[in-house]
Amino acid sequence: MLTDTLEDMCEDAGSGYRVHPAPGGLLLCLSTESGGLLCWDTRDPDPGAWPVVYLDEEEEVFPGTLTEPLVAEMTGTGPDLADFGLGDPKEWAWPFWGPDEPWW
Repeated sequence: MLTDTLEDMCEDAGSGYRVHPAPGGLLLCLSTESGGLLCWDTRDPDPGAWPVVYLDEEEEVFPGTLTEPLVAEMTGTGPDLADFGLGDPKEWAWPFWGPDEPWW
């Protein structure tokens, strides 16, 4: 399911990446709240040297481990992987309360 999405995103971005299990293909490791995908670029034979590729509307490469883009996100310098705004609870909370919309 996400493999198809990853293949489509690679094609749309024109990145030339292949998708794992193809040799050197992108290996999906995380999907974001915004619909982006974080993948390891497995072209290097050393897994410790795999950069992280972020695919969304654009492509961004983070050298180093998966930790770096996540720390960048948490400190406000990342690629906006998550939406920190609460938004209107009527748009997201009411399904948790049952079939009726909340009173607020």
